[in-house]
Amino acid sequence: MGWKDWPTWLKGGVIGLIVSIPITLIVFSLSLNCAASSIYGSPSCPFTSFFVKITLLKVLSFDSIGIFIFLFPILEITLIGAIIGWIVGKIKGR
Repeated sequence: MGWKDWPTWLKGGVIGLIVSIPITLIVFSLSLNCAASSIYGSPSCPFTSFFVKITLLKVLSFDSIGIFIFLFPILEITLIGAIIGWIVGKIKGR
């Protein structure tokens, strides 16, 4: 069963997954750089909030809420892609 045989909602979900992983990694790595620099006293990223620092510390400590915080954007964008694919499939099916 090739790509052309997949339903449109599944195609949208796969595209959303492929797009969401690099975006999530880039956002977390940039936030990590800002949080690390502000933790050590260098205010190079003025928009880094206390919440971002705590979130990154949770993610880096690998407890259950940290893993959820990291995986939630990936699952969310994948679900949005699947919904968009479903809508496109409904429009094409008319």
